[in-house]
Amino acid sequence: MEKEYISARQCIFLLIGSIIGISLMLVPSLTIVIAKQDAWLAPWLSTIPGLVLISLLVSLNKMYPGQSLVQYSSSILGLPGYFLSLLMLWFFLFLGALNLRSMVHFLTSIILFETPPSILYFFIILLCAYGIKLGLEVMARAFSLLIPFTIILALIIQVFSMINADFEKLLPILSNGVLPVIHAGLNFTAFPVGEALVLFSMIIYQVKNLRGIGAKLSSGFIFAIFILFLVIERAIVTLGPERASRSIYSIAAAINTVSGGGIILPFLTLNGFVFSVSELILCYYAFVTGVAHWAKLSDYKPLILPAGALFMVLGIYSFENAIEEATFSSIWTVYALPIEFGIPLLLWVAAVIKSRLKPTNQL
Repeated sequence: MEKEYISARQCIFLLIGSIIGISLMLVPSLTIVIAKQDAWLAPWLSTIPGLVLISLLVSLNKMYPGQSLVQYSSSILGLPGYFLSLLMLWFFLFLGALNLRSMVHFLTSIILFETPPSILYFFIILLCAYGIKLGLEVMARAFSLLIPFTIILALIIQVFSMINADFEKLLPILSNGVLPVIHAGLNFTAFPVGEALVLFSMIIYQVKNLRGIGAKLSSGFIFAIFILFLVIERAIVTLGPERASRSIYSIAAAINTVSGGGIILPFLTLNGFVFSVSELILCYYAFVTGVAHWAKLSDYKPLILPAGALFMVLGIYSFENAIEEATFSSIWTVYALPIEFGIPLLLWVAAVIKSRLKPTNQL
């Protein structure tokens, strides 16, 4: 399969976009409902496991250069690695479907009230499929232009939303103890940190110059965490922890507290859409390239449309109602963390042991 290459700078913008992603809309309420006014601490608790995962993925890439996670899984573990790769492929597919579902729900709840969800599913997948058909290089160039403008827009919205901010709503700190903050931090580590970073196991090997890539990815990761910290803090100081935890999209509710907020709402929607598409398109790309690597196909592009249909069907029918979705959301951390962190750690340990035993076997 022909390899596509991107620069480290483009990789960083893709990472920032995928971490912020749909979490820009969902994370504030999900975090505040657990940790209340201490929710702003949760993003920072996730930085250590996030940096560890980046180190693992960079180390694996150095040991098996030019290979994706799907490829070096079988190189390290042999036949069991093929089955492990299948689990990762399922995770990419399911994660993309959940992101697609969340994106459609956000759009129909905030601005496109009368639009049938099926129409949005179709056009979002069509947009992503077209981007993937153009290739990773084109997508990376596009997002390296879009993400900076989107970040600037997000910061402008942040300033506008803080007009009615009351920073006393952040107090008292740790009044409910440290356990709710740890709980929220673990959830934040699973979503969005772990799921975004593990996607880059399918991207990082295509970076042209890998010198200092670990430090560069870490800086992009910390910046994305800072943006999400600002979003959570905004929801607390404008709405208060109780009201923010009851709002599905507290970021939109925070804007509505300001006079003229209705004018800003379409820009917020555009902001969220760009970030969300960047995450969805990486899930889509990771899945189709991963399947091509697993099946040893010469090209991933014939898989684009069938995979798009899978994303749509799974996104629409994965849950029958909101209760099922809420129940699954409550166990997502337990479901996702072993995949996001356990599999890379297992592969890294096996690769290190294999490299140390190799000289002995040669003797």
